[in-house]
Amino acid sequence: MKIKKVIRLVSFKMFNYMFMIFPIKNNKVLFLSDQRAELGANLKCIYDNVSNKKYEKILLLKPNRYCRRKLKEKLQLIYHITTSKYILLDDWSKSISMMKRRKKQEIIQLWHGPGAFKTFGYSRLDRSKKTSKYLMHRNYTKAIVTAEDIRWCFAEGFGMNIKDIKATGFPRTDCLLDKTYKENVRKKFFSKIS
Repeated sequence: MKIKKVIRLVSFKMFNYMFMIFPIKNNKVLFLSDQRAELGANLKCIYDNVSNKKYEKILLLKPNRYCRRKLKEKLQLIYHITTSKYILLDDWSKSISMMKRRKKQEIIQLWHGPGAFKTFGYSRLDRSKKTSKYLMHRNYTKAIVTAEDIRWCFAEGFGMNIKDIKATGFPRTDCLLDKTYKENVRKKFFSKIS
């Protein structure tokens, strides 16, 4: 079993380095999730608001971590993560952790859980035991959070510098500021209870 893992890791790294002969496309945005069969939450909100005219949008989803990609899908994944200027993800991705990040790439963790209600990532570790087994949250250049006061929690959890954690709020909650959306929800709610 360990031999298969080593072969997969070596193959991934080999193709990652090979694909570096291709330039980074400055207008290419990769939306990546290893936990979703359909686009949703923060990824969807940003995907819907990124211009098709200005950016080449690539969408690579997988229903869960246990689902294996076929060889062709793996090669496409490695090519796209190697050549995308922006990579946006909403959870941990083994591929992102294994890749060699290129200097001009932005890997932005949108995370799926607002707030800081539980420990995750490096927060669960004794800092002295930072082994490769725990290098899940590697290569991020930025991450977003819901509030200034929890930036430190995400910086610790992702092993990032706090200056790279941005308190932007979560894109999926932007609809709560939309008057039309709120009115439609209110109408649906009251029509069900009357």
